[in-house]
Order: sequence, then C-alpha cells, then structure tokens
Amino acid sequence: MKDLDILHMFVNDGEKMIDAYLQNRGKLADKQKMNDHHGLLVDLYLVLAGVVTSDVLDEEACVKLCIMTHSEVVWKEEYPPTLSHEAPHIVCLHSMCGSSKQLRRFLTPFLLKSKAHCVFLQGLVESGDRFSYLERDVHDKVVNPMGAIHAASHRIKMLVS
Repeated sequence: MKDLDILHMFVNDGEKMIDAYLQNRGKLADKQKMNDHHGLLVDLYLVLAGVVTSDVLDEEACVKLCIMTHSEVVWKEEYPPTLSHEAPHIVCLHSMCGSSKQLRRFLTPFLLKSKAHCVFLQGLVESGDRFSYLERDVHDKVVNPMGAIHAASHRIKMLVS
C-alpha cells in the first residue's frame, strides 16, 4: 500500500496539504516518485500536521524533499497545524530490537487520527540493528542505568519546550 492510499484512508485533505508543501518547494512533479518511497509522504504529512516533530525526517527524506535540514519543514499558511498547543504529548519508545522509524510505521493509523503530539525517541545502536536506550560495557553489563532516563527526559524537554 502506498503512502497516499494510507492517507486517503484516515485523513481528509491530507494530499492537499502535501501538494501545497511540494508545490511551494518546486517538487510537485516528483510526488508520485515520492509516493513509491514507503513512508516519506506519511512522515511529511505527520510533520506538517504537527503530530510528530520534524526530526523524524532523516537525511534521505531531506534529499528527496530538497531541504537542507528537517527543521526547514514548516506548515503552510493555508494549512495550519490541526492540533492546539494544549494537545497532550506522548513519548514513543521503541522496543530493544526495533527503531523509532519502525514504531512510527506501526502506529501510523493512530498517528493520522490522533489529537496528540508524539515524540519518537531513537535509542543508540548497540550492535548490528539492535537499538537500546541503555549504555552497556563490553561484557553487556548496563552502565549508568539512570543515564538513559536523564538523556531521554532531556531530549523530550528540548523537543516540546
């Protein structure tokens, strides 16, 4: 299933919002190609709607959207954020063997209909594709277990304040 199909299932005017953004960036002609890149347009919509923070757009997404940095993605005036400043913030932490990107894909139906700002925190790479919020030594023993909590809370504070 392509991104635009997913958006049509859950969101009114999602494609119009994306079209306005892409037209403003001179990338409207590339929309169908972007639609084949799984997750790009859904992530773009989630950022434009204010549901998730712009840091979900990785370097590859920035290249495809012709932006220098993810923080350049801003709401179009004719499509202001649908969420109020009072909307609750939900912190989303992926599992030990997952990633924030995988969790975002899994939660897409909820995110497209939610009335909350969601912040996705990415753990650090431990080995291979294993991500964790914990710091471990060479013997796989957890080092400074409270450090992960402090690092996560600091990141949340920076993102939502």
